[in-house]
Amino acid sequence: MISNYDEKYRFSSMEWREEQKRKAAMANDDYLPINIDTALSFLHKEGFVAEPIDNEALFFKYQGENYVIRISPDNYIQLSKGFSLDDGSPKLLKAAMQTMTDIRCCKIVIMKDCMIFTVETFVTWTIFTTCFNTYLEILEEAQRYLYDCFTRARSEDERFLAQAQRSGIC
Repeated sequence: MISNYDEKYRFSSMEWREEQKRKAAMANDDYLPINIDTALSFLHKEGFVAEPIDNEALFFKYQGENYVIRISPDNYIQLSKGFSLDDGSPKLLKAAMQTMTDIRCCKIVIMKDCMIFTVETFVTWTIFTTCFNTYLEILEEAQRYLYDCFTRARSEDERFLAQAQRSGIC
């Protein structure tokens, strides 16, 4: 009986060190579940006022614009912002394609009445929270870049129209 007790409770420094490593790793955010609750907690720590939309998404504002974080059960995270459109012209679609080509980590979806900018990723929670401000900057830059591309395309059309009018074609 005593030999069974000794076998079961024998101290091993190697096992103790491994247990300490596991405990330290569990304290790391990498082991936090990626869900709406952790996202809500993170946003509150960062000073945002966030509201859950459903079990997989939450809404918050940043610099006066609306953002949504959507988290799928398979740890697929989307950070999106959108706005309504008056006109979904072909020039806007071309500007969106140019923006996605030049800013590769942003997806732009143009629908009939709105445009959505999204950064999508499969990462650990620690990496997402570390890169969160960068993701926000990417979305802001993508919107500025798209606007610049669209403005250039419209000004080129206006220039060509003015040339055509001066030459008497129109």
